[in-house]
Amino acid sequence: MQRNREVFVQIGWLVLIVAFCVALYINACAIAAPGKLPGQLGPDMWPRMLLTLLMFLSVAKIIALLIQGEQPKPETAVTVETDSEEPRRNSKVLGIAILVLFGFVAAIEIMGFMTGCLAFLAVFTYLGRWRNKKALLLISTVGTLFITFLFVKWIYIPLPRGRFFFHDLTTALYKLLGIF
Repeated sequence: MQRNREVFVQIGWLVLIVAFCVALYINACAIAAPGKLPGQLGPDMWPRMLLTLLMFLSVAKIIALLIQGEQPKPETAVTVETDSEEPRRNSKVLGIAILVLFGFVAAIEIMGFMTGCLAFLAVFTYLGRWRNKKALLLISTVGTLFITFLFVKWIYIPLPRGRFFFHDLTTALYKLLGIF
């Protein structure tokens, strides 16, 4: 009986998420895009795409919960937790990751998106326990280039270029990559 109540609560939350996404989707359809050329993706595309994905995944989770609810739950073995430093370390890393995220958001206007994203992805990947310097460089560089091309070149959403020398650096990188 407790299991059915938990499933019902989870499904209820998912239904609320879907309803909220529908309301936001309707609102996103009203985003004005003056000067948008035919065939060009506008500023309304990105939120609508994410809301559609969130609605789809929520409905898929509801279906999975309904199917899982019909099957008997397998017996699970009882495990004894040992006193470990791992949970303490994980919450410390989580706290640092949250601070890094807020720092990225706060610094993006000064550093610009490209340099800020490069630094953010490198630090975040390092916090995720990737210590290989080549992997850190590859992940942060490829991730930054992909996100920059996605927003600036393909979706036509201008990203902050930064201030001071960061603006000049971003402009030079845009020209080098053929974005600007």
